[in-house]
Amino acid sequence: MVPIGLTFVQIAVRDGVFDTPVVENVEVAAVSGAADTFLDPFFREDLYTVDVDPEEDYVLALYRNPLFHQQVRDFFALETGSLVIADIILEAAAKHQIPVMLAFSLAWGESRFNPEAVNRNAYSIDRGLFQLNSRSFPDLSEHQFFDPELNAEYGMKYLRYCLDVGDNRLVALAMYNAGRSRVTDRGAPKMTLDYISKIFDYHDELEERFEDLHLRGKSISKDNGKVRYVLDRGSGSK
Repeated sequence: MVPIGLTFVQIAVRDGVFDTPVVENVEVAAVSGAADTFLDPFFREDLYTVDVDPEEDYVLALYRNPLFHQQVRDFFALETGSLVIADIILEAAAKHQIPVMLAFSLAWGESRFNPEAVNRNAYSIDRGLFQLNSRSFPDLSEHQFFDPELNAEYGMKYLRYCLDVGDNRLVALAMYNAGRSRVTDRGAPKMTLDYISKIFDYHDELEERFEDLHLRGKSISKDNGKVRYVLDRGSGSK
């Protein structure tokens, strides 16, 4: 797990434009497991900074931090319509080091977060939250396909494999949808490219909604080279 520093921060707003805050004057050293609170006179909300390694998914880092854990859960519970499904996807993504937005975008693209979704193909059946294919997972029982925890575990484990082999998200999603052999030998079919485009569009919309609710700015910390995110724990609205 990447350590996260929480610091007291002052926000300056230039030219009276409230929606473009600029981080200024970080005045208190990072502390562990807690954060000092500053009530900003412009936004009237508690603001914090979180330092995250550039390679680390910052939403996953927030989920692992006690201060923001519940906020992340609540956001994705609203997106999925179920706190149970949100928690299942978050835990599986965290276990396999999958970027959170990518995990939820894939689940949306595959099943619209429906753990009982079924899609019948010519020679196989896709089932469950991450639409596990009967030919790719021949040892799973009917019950196991529709168990959302098991489905998410196998789905995220397979996506991790695709990311490692494919080396980027586009190729990984193509492999997840069409199979590694087909993508490697013949490339991704148009249907798969359309599928990927929809997932990326949803991913961008999801990220934008999350950032609009919780993110107030970000910069590169001069102290440690990490990305410093400025977040609030107020009402969740700019």
